Amino acid sequence: MDDHIIAERYARALFEAVDKKQWDRAVEELEALHALSSEHKELKKLLVLPVVPFATKQTLLNDVLDQVEFLPQVESLFQILLKKGRYLLLKYIIREFKSIIQEARGMVGARVKSSYPLTDSERSAIVVKLSEMTGMKLECAFTEEELLICGVVAEIGHVIYDFSLKNRLRTLEKSLSVSK
Repeated sequence: MDDHIIAERYARALFEAVDKKQWDRAVEELEALHALSSEHKELKKLLVLPVVPFATKQTLLNDVLDQVEFLPQVESLFQILLKKGRYLLLKYIIREFKSIIQEARGMVGARVKSSYPLTDSERSAIVVKLSEMTGMKLECAFTEEELLICGVVAEIGHVIYDFSLKNRLRTLEKSLSVSK
């Protein structure tokens, strides 16, 4: 089974287990443990290597969890991931969990790539236009990608809206080849 599907299932289960008022705290806790294991490569190695006995991993994780008070649901998720050997799915689970929360709040995450840094007014105009097109409230993350040359590409969920020069030229080429 695909890791993203498995991650989505774990994220959905956590979402259903955590109270609405604690969603943001759960995200912070998930990100904190992920950051900790990313910063400390040895810790991550011990948590994911199959040759390390589960009891050792559990003791190590418990030592980390004892340092900070985590939500019981988040703590249980960490224990399950460790037991099932799926700790590496944590970054995908975080992304899916955030997405589920956004959806529940009536918002959709969008990634917008542009060929140059956009001004605040340009960003606002893009958010308004994409919201009108999709009928959704969007929370956009903006990045620059020099390869675009000109234009904007927006990814909303699994749909890509390509307003780049490259795409326009490709469309023009197709229409000219059809009219021959």
